[in-house]
Amino acid sequence: MLRTVPRLSPSQKIRVLVYVVRLICMDPASPEGIQDKPLGADDLVPTLSYVLVQSAVPQLYSECLALEQVLDSRYMLGEEGYCLTSILMALKYLESLS
Repeated sequence: MLRTVPRLSPSQKIRVLVYVVRLICMDPASPEGIQDKPLGADDLVPTLSYVLVQSAVPQLYSECLALEQVLDSRYMLGEEGYCLTSILMALKYLESLS
């Protein structure tokens, strides 16, 4: 799903990114996938980093920076902003490893 990001509109891109973060935060043992407790950044960022590496989306960092600029500021205050910031944080973490 992440591999489709370069071909999508900004609103579709943010929906895909939110969906990916939601999937990572789901508890596979729960029938509804609901976490007993929220997944913190300490757990989310490493898992998200792994998913981003495996997805091999070209220019994902640039795509996310562009999204940050074109999205309405109301998006950045909600779940969309949290997900985009988490993805950018994971990408910066990966960059620091190289």
